[in-house]
Amino acid sequence: MRGIALGTLLIPVTFYTLNGCFGRTPDIVNIALFVLSAALAFLYETRRLQRAGGDCFAGAAIFLLCLYAVLFWLFTFYPPKIPLFSDPLTGGYGIG
Repeated sequence: MRGIALGTLLIPVTFYTLNGCFGRTPDIVNIALFVLSAALAFLYETRRLQRAGGDCFAGAAIFLLCLYAVLFWLFTFYPPKIPLFSDPLTGGYGIG
């Protein structure tokens, strides 16, 4: 469960930090950041589950995944009007 949150936070934080520092980063760097962040999140979660046994947080993890799915849908069609959700080409928000 913490690994999911780590990956969800690590990917945008590293992306926007590098873009803020350098202005624009090459696509290969962005892809490498995604792969590295996802790998770190999975490694963290794997080690944590090996130590804890894995069964104690199954219900909470399923709830968190369902919550992420609902938020993903919500922010796709009804995003908050903040620059993070703005389309860089059109300046619009959301799909609809």
